[in-house]
Formats: sequence, C-alpha cells, structure tokens
Amino acid sequence: MSILIVEDCEMSGKILEANLQKLNYETIVARNGKEALECLSRVPEIELVIMDIMMPEINGLELLAKVKRTPEWKDIPVIMCTSLANAETIRKAMCMGSKYYLMKPINPKMLRQKVAEVLRNDKPVLYNENQIMRKFGLDRTSYKKIIRAFYDRLRDKINLLEQQIKNRTATLLHSDLQELSESASIVGAKRVVDILDRLATESEGLESGALISEYLVLLRELKRLEQAIRSSL
Repeated sequence: MSILIVEDCEMSGKILEANLQKLNYETIVARNGKEALECLSRVPEIELVIMDIMMPEINGLELLAKVKRTPEWKDIPVIMCTSLANAETIRKAMCMGSKYYLMKPINPKMLRQKVAEVLRNDKPVLYNENQIMRKFGLDRTSYKKIIRAFYDRLRDKINLLEQQIKNRTATLLHSDLQELSESASIVGAKRVVDILDRLATESEGLESGALISEYLVLLRELKRLEQAIRSSL
C-alpha cells in the first residue's frame, strides 16, 4: 500500500515521509493539490492521504472536497495536518470526511497512532496467503495455481471495465458480478466482495451515469487487488 503526503513545506513533508518509511509504508509526496490529484489518478495503490490544510492554489479543504466528490477516491481515508488551532476549520474537515487531524509540528508518536487507527479500520486488499491455504486445506503449489488463475480472470475484468467506462456503457451482467464475487471471496479480497455485493443489489435501480460511477469505484479496487497479487506471484 502507499500513503500520499500532500505538503507544500519541504521539511514537513520529509519529516512525515521519514517517520512513515520507518513503519515500512511506501510514500508518495505531492507539493500541492494539483500534484496530489495527478498522483491519485495515476496510482491506484494509494490507501491513505495525509494532507496539509494551508496550501497555495488549492487548499486542503478544497482538495478534500475534490477527493470526496470523486467516486473512485471517496472511500480513501484522509488525515488533515494543520498549524491552525482553529476549531471551525477542524470541524469543517471532519464534516467533509476527514478521519482525523494532526497538529503541526508533527509529533511522531501521534502520527504513528493516527495512521494505525485509520488503517486498522480498513479491510485488507487481500488476505494473507497462509490464511487462505489453512481455510481451504491447500498446499502452496495449489494456492499459487488458484491465485494465478484468478489473476488472469481479474485482468480480463479490469480490461472490460475500462472499456465500458471509456465508452460510457454499463452492461456487466449479474452473472459476471456473481462469478467475480465468488472468486474474490475465495482469495480473501473482502473489499472487492463488498463493492460487488452492493452493485448486485443496487445496480438495477441506478441510472447509467450512477452505475458508471460505481464501476469507477470497483475498477480502482480491482487495480489495487491486481497489484497486491502481482507482488505475491
């Protein structure tokens, strides 16, 4: 997983990056809101955003609003950083969807605590392979064959979704979703299963535009899953 740091002060960014890397998190640093939006578009593995509030051009609250309005990013947790002991600004950030906030200068212990709390509430992209092998009585060779077959199927679904989103069509069949959900459940991709279950129950009542938005959420999660599996093969 990757954590996106959005910080216009170079030294503050380096402090955040150094402390997160000590905890073995991969980090990406954006110096402003525009760079942050580019990173979110380019890197589906981003699972947490830590952003400053006081930034030029696009401030933290404006960036937070953009993130929460974008279907494929809206579920990414956000921690706001501020040097302003301003209760109204903090209240706005929390109402807009920020999980937590941190006061500057950053306290490393508090940073570790808040990041751990946020990520602990998120389900893993993919369960540990040992958990799956124990659950289904598989040896490592059998597990690798199954995960490879699922990976190939997953890539087909990603290509299909990308094409449908590009063409603004929404024609995934219920049977397609059901088959993918069952396979994802077997390999322990619970976050994908949750999205697919929601799609299966709500898709018939959604207009095409709303369904495309749900496809974007699904596509982002499938790409995260693809990356997690690729790194394990």
